[in-house]
Amino acid sequence: MKNSSFLLKSSLALFALCLAAPFAHAQFAASVGFDATSGKYGYDTETKVSLWSLTGEYAYEGLITRIVIPQLHVTSPVGTVIIAGRPRLQNRINTLNQGKTETESGRGDVELSASYDFLHNRETDWSLALGGSVKLPTADDEKGLGTGKTDYGIALDLSRSFGRFTPSIGFGYRIVGNPTGADLKNYAYASIGVGFWITDTTNLSLNFESDQPYSASSGVDNGLTLGLNQHLGKRWDIEAHVLVGLSESAPDKGLGASVRFTF
Repeated sequence: MKNSSFLLKSSLALFALCLAAPFAHAQFAASVGFDATSGKYGYDTETKVSLWSLTGEYAYEGLITRIVIPQLHVTSPVGTVIIAGRPRLQNRINTLNQGKTETESGRGDVELSASYDFLHNRETDWSLALGGSVKLPTADDEKGLGTGKTDYGIALDLSRSFGRFTPSIGFGYRIVGNPTGADLKNYAYASIGVGFWITDTTNLSLNFESDQPYSASSGVDNGLTLGLNQHLGKRWDIEAHVLVGLSESAPDKGLGASVRFTF
């Protein structure tokens, strides 16, 4: 418990330090997004998750910090818990409640993140960003909207532009707070994809993502996401995407959209 408290305080202090960088040339942005996924995840009963999110972003040179505040609406088998917007089926699902569903709504877990591009502003088309994140237990764990525990994550993303094409690859690791009675565990994840600028203001992307099993009873979570981003002038961006699950532990399908305004 003491170690967890220390990590949380250290992470919040680091986030505050990031925001203390000079404001003169900083960039601020805010976005509103919606995501919806559905799938059976290896069980007989379908889980549906709808997520609205408000995101605040602060960028200074190669540094980007974000805060994401989600609102959830979930219909799922009894015993499901939501982590990072995805349903994670823990071992409370058994023969007594198999097939039973419950619907819950409320605030999700707030997530803070920061990343730094070490190749920023150099005469190169490479980007190498190292990031960290903290998920705060702000969701109601009794409703299954969160674990009631703090999570930590670290990620590394590498990309390079070749004209209008930008291939990328990423790796990460998430330390999951495991509530009593659950069999959730830490997991690694990876992604590989490519973006293509159809025009100077329109970008099309295709990404394959894979997560390690997040519990003793789950499998690998593989998914393919097709996204479209459109610049609307200097300040506005809109984004839309569709998701197709490629494994039993992934959602069968999903879609989402967001609107972003830069100050």
